[in-house]
Amino acid sequence: MNPVVIILTLYFSLMLLIGFWSGRKIKDTTDFLIAGRRLGLVLATATMFATWFGGESVIGTAGTVYKQGLYGIISDPFGASLALILAGLFYAPALRRLNLLTVTDIFEKFYSRELEILATILMIPVYIAWLGAQVVATGLTFSTFTNIDPNLGMLIGGGVIVIYTLCGGMWAVTLTDFVQMLILILGITTILPFVLTDAGGIKNVISSTPKEFFIIFPQTKDL
Repeated sequence: MNPVVIILTLYFSLMLLIGFWSGRKIKDTTDFLIAGRRLGLVLATATMFATWFGGESVIGTAGTVYKQGLYGIISDPFGASLALILAGLFYAPALRRLNLLTVTDIFEKFYSRELEILATILMIPVYIAWLGAQVVATGLTFSTFTNIDPNLGMLIGGGVIVIYTLCGGMWAVTLTDFVQMLILILGITTILPFVLTDAGGIKNVISSTPKEFFIIFPQTKDL
């Protein structure tokens, strides 16, 4: 059997085990939706990292940089990272004091139940597109390293995510995110030297890259 298939099988099995185990920590809706407000700094940081630096960032953003340079990603991840930092410093403490369960709860608290429902409906297409990008990245990973059809890869990856999320809620999502963060950091730091060597070294990469690729602010012609 293909070693990559074995590794992927073990990985997805671990994700499912974490989901089943996390289900034992679920006692009420608060546990399921926001992990009982007991994540702590390490797990909260891990889940934010893994959420923002997933398939779309690692694969999609890399492709955007290749085509457009750093200016192509000024909004995400650079802008998104800055927004997260500012939100954490100035908004998160106030939101926590409101004792909310979901993002749209704030609309009901200050306005009406109808506005909360409307906000939820408007958010659905955005999150479908965002989550879809992660599932597509999973399918592409399967296709790249195995002979599995990308559509089958998306079905397997998406199915595993749905199962462990339903079983363990936010606890499962957070713990699997922690594992995924470690794998992502280890993987990138491991392959980086090989990629740079194959490209002729960091100096060769910089010297052979057009200067406009390092521009991160809009130029007059872009305004």
